[in-house]
Amino acid sequence: MIKKLNFQKKGLNLKTKILVFLLLFMIFEYLNYKFWSNYSVQSPILIKFQSPIIKKKGIYPYRQTNNTPLKSSKNGQILSVFGQEREKKEFRPELEAIYIYFGKDITAYAIAMAESGLNCKRTSDTSDYGLMQIHLPLHQWRFDKFGGKWDNCFDNVKVAYEIYKEQKWEPWSVYKNKRYLDYLEQAKLLVNSYFEGR
Repeated sequence: MIKKLNFQKKGLNLKTKILVFLLLFMIFEYLNYKFWSNYSVQSPILIKFQSPIIKKKGIYPYRQTNNTPLKSSKNGQILSVFGQEREKKEFRPELEAIYIYFGKDITAYAIAMAESGLNCKRTSDTSDYGLMQIHLPLHQWRFDKFGGKWDNCFDNVKVAYEIYKEQKWEPWSVYKNKRYLDYLEQAKLLVNSYFEGR
């Protein structure tokens, strides 16, 4: 005798649904991580209406060329232009990062000097981190938005610039208490010497 097998249409139980959801979520997060570790977002309006998604080139994609002046002659020597090397300056990522977003705005450099001493890895007891001392409890989402890290000079200044566009310099305590004014002259000298010729 052949017994009839009675198949009932049963839905997935709760544990299976949760497992499937977690599996799909993990796959999505992995793909999200892979995408943002290889691509970055930029404004499509800045330069010739380029695509807003670009391939990352390296750790510091915004490096500037070294435009330092040619060496001068010593002791009355006459140097020919051919074969003359340019003086090499030390690459300073903290200064380059500020330059990308703020140009030669001396206030930005003075605030960075007052806040962190131009140290990209500086932390404080008040949960402020990085070159521009971003308050992470309030602004971690800004770093997460583009996969940035607070201890990367360029990422830190990028977030600082977003905050600056919204609220100017008001969120920085050294601006409110005018402590940054003590660093203005030093910042001006630093900017003029480092960015000479730019």
